[in-house]
Amino acid sequence: MSVKIFYTYAIKDHDPRSVLHDKIIEFLKSGGNVVDVYKFVFSETVEPGSEDADPTGTIKRIKNSDLFIGEMSRASQTLGFLMAFAVQSGKPSLYLYPVGSLGRPGKFITENPSRLITVEKYSDSGYEAKIREFLDRAKRKLASSRTTFVSTREIDDFISSKIKELGLSKGEVIRKIIEESSA
Repeated sequence: MSVKIFYTYAIKDHDPRSVLHDKIIEFLKSGGNVVDVYKFVFSETVEPGSEDADPTGTIKRIKNSDLFIGEMSRASQTLGFLMAFAVQSGKPSLYLYPVGSLGRPGKFITENPSRLITVEKYSDSGYEAKIREFLDRAKRKLASSRTTFVSTREIDDFISSKIKELGLSKGEVIRKIIEESSA
């Protein structure tokens, strides 16, 4: 199953890490996926925000994607907003950052779990496995369907205690319990 991926990253002019981003993009395309790339360039010679010639178009590009992947090794309000918009739009999202990076997520992300956000730390040679795992999980989610069921009071009390413990919605708790028991 191929998917449409919105991939974004921030980089400085003439940054040697651009080679890594090219490799990540090629890896994403190698599975037959369509990859839409948004590169945010930090530059001392370009007026901040001028790279966003069409922010409405960028939002439409996210809406038209199936998944969001952000390589977040450089802190960027723009990338943070794009990821927040993707999550708000119901897109499974990967927050990817390299080992030893200042791009590791803060407590707003790590202490507020979301079924849509996956956070992965990678080494320059280990990004493929992390992305592959995310893509496999996300494709299963995209192929899933909704269902309803009638519960007993005991089951509902148990789920309510898990909601408080995990900070997830009722549906997310039920899905997590079923996924863990079926693994």
